[in-house]
Amino acid sequence: MHDLDQIDLYLLSVLQTDARITLASIAERVGLSLSACQRRIRRLESENVIEGYGAWVNPARLGLEVVAFVRIELEKQGTTERAAFEAAVLALPLVLECHLLAGHGAYLLRVASNDLAEFEATVAPQLAALPYAGRITAEFSGGVVKRWKGWEV
Repeated sequence: MHDLDQIDLYLLSVLQTDARITLASIAERVGLSLSACQRRIRRLESENVIEGYGAWVNPARLGLEVVAFVRIELEKQGTTERAAFEAAVLALPLVLECHLLAGHGAYLLRVASNDLAEFEATVAPQLAALPYAGRITAEFSGGVVKRWKGWEV
């Protein structure tokens, strides 16, 4: 862990709970002056402890009813092949997340689509066309039991 003290950890906890909170409210809750609080937050941002701010959006409300976890094994495992695959994945908006599985030469993707028909007609062919994509398996989410809402700090 970086050199984070208890105040930094509390700042992170507050911001993860409500990133829209005012700086004055944060400073009051943490017990710092406004300028000291702002300096700490800027330091956390500049050190990439805080990577950004955003809103939690419900994919179903956007019409994205199907979430699939797709494992893709690469046909070749070299640095060039991985770089080509990763660059192509980054260009696909339907891919929500992509994780390299250590020691497997495979990736695990979380993808979204409007429905199963769209997944089969559009998403699956796009994934199959990724550079060096070999064996592909997909499992579909039956519902979210727990959704990540931030790190416990």
